[in-house]
Amino acid sequence: MSPISTASPPPARGPQDIDYVMCTHLHHDHVGWNTKLRDGTWVPTFPNARYVISKPDFEYYRKLDADPDKAEPVEFGTFRECVLPIVEGRARRPRHRAAPARRTSGHYPGARALGRPRRIPA
Repeated sequence: MSPISTASPPPARGPQDIDYVMCTHLHHDHVGWNTKLRDGTWVPTFPNARYVISKPDFEYYRKLDADPDKAEPVEFGTFRECVLPIVEGRARRPRHRAAPARRTSGHYPGARALGRPRRIPA
């Protein structure tokens, strides 16, 4: 039997126990669980979490969302339902940097990666 199969299961955790949510990018298929509808209002799914969002990515979609000539909702409406409520709610909380991020290439504006800096060969 491997050590993993003999380990005790982790204690049950609920949405209130989540500390951080990293939004890798703001496409509709990545932000849908950020919020849930409660009494007609979109509220954070993880109420005590810090949501980490790329500012350039957010600014790109905010500009698209504000475009009066745009016929369709940005990212099928998930920007307004699943991103704006998080950012607007965070405005009332102290801000801090969760981790250093570096710019990377990617299939979305404002692509960032978290992690340790690359080692410089000696």
